[in-house]
Amino acid sequence: METLIDKIVANPKLHSKWLNSLSMMENVGAKKIKNCEDPVFVSEMILKHASEEARHAYFLKKQIVKIEENACPTYEKQYLIRHRSFYFYSEIQFPPNWNGCIFFLLPFLSILWLN
Repeated sequence: METLIDKIVANPKLHSKWLNSLSMMENVGAKKIKNCEDPVFVSEMILKHASEEARHAYFLKKQIVKIEENACPTYEKQYLIRHRSFYFYSEIQFPPNWNGCIFFLLPFLSILWLN
């Protein structure tokens, strides 16, 4: 794993796309959490989790600018490592008000799609 990360970090364009892909997945995760919460009975834990996902997405975007200015302005295909990760996350649908723990597994499942 360390060798893989060293290779990614050594290439500024790849490093930017990698961070952008992670940012996109965090952002989609935040949206998924918000889309399936109950409109009335929302726990503090759910609010915290959604806000943390959004904060992670923002933080990763801010790191890209340190590598390469204007490298990945959006989540379009050309700015992601593999665009399949976006479609994987985007296609997952959960019933409204579903409070399962799948969100803890999504980042790990998406790694399979990035390889």
